[in-house]
Amino acid sequence: MEHKNIFTDLTELFILIRGMKKVIINKEILKSLGKRKSFLQRSDIRVFPVKNNEEVLSTHESERADLIITYFDSPGIDGERLCDIIRNNDRLSKVSIILICSDDIDNPDKLLDVRANSLLPSTVDPDTLMEESQKLLNIATRKSLRLNVGVEIHGSTKKSRYSGVVENISSSGILFRSDAKIDEGDIIRCSFILPDKTEVNTDAEIVRVVEGSDGTTESRYFYYGASFTGLDKKTTSAIERFIENYSDK
Repeated sequence: MEHKNIFTDLTELFILIRGMKKVIINKEILKSLGKRKSFLQRSDIRVFPVKNNEEVLSTHESERADLIITYFDSPGIDGERLCDIIRNNDRLSKVSIILICSDDIDNPDKLLDVRANSLLPSTVDPDTLMEESQKLLNIATRKSLRLNVGVEIHGSTKKSRYSGVVENISSSGILFRSDAKIDEGDIIRCSFILPDKTEVNTDAEIVRVVEGSDGTTESRYFYYGASFTGLDKKTTSAIERFIENYSDK
């Protein structure tokens, strides 16, 4: 029987990284989201916090973001001018823009004049803002997958023990997040427990490293793609059952 799988092989596992969405967001807006910013902490989203619209523009010029969330009122470059600069530049124009505005937005012509995708009041509920962001990024809501993983590193770095969080899994490998610095090519020993209590203890090779940030601090973390090197059939079957149950039918 062919098992339904989130990722049928390790190559598909990293579509998540290659297809990562980039979001530029004003730091104050990000801070106001509180716990509701979990959507922006997904492994397929990279967040770039900025102080003002001048930083929005410079960051977008270098990163080509998929979504910009910022204030209409900003020193230097206001929201209308920001949109004009971006929309009139073929290299920058393919981006969705949400502007948080303190003015009256009952007049729909204002939205057209500003050339933003969405103009929201400063009193907007964080959940509403996240729903709008998710819609503009065209990312479907997914079930939560969070498994704690223990990682013991053997390789070019000094042997150490670290912890991390499994973001996605296939029968070929895992994508996990950790603040540990691990080098591509390192062999690790990873341990985690599936919901059915199956203990997974296996060696894996780090085959991809992507740096990330939660957007709220200067601290960095890393996404690691690890290819399993010695799973037994019983454990492989347990992982496939877990994926079958986890996947949307």
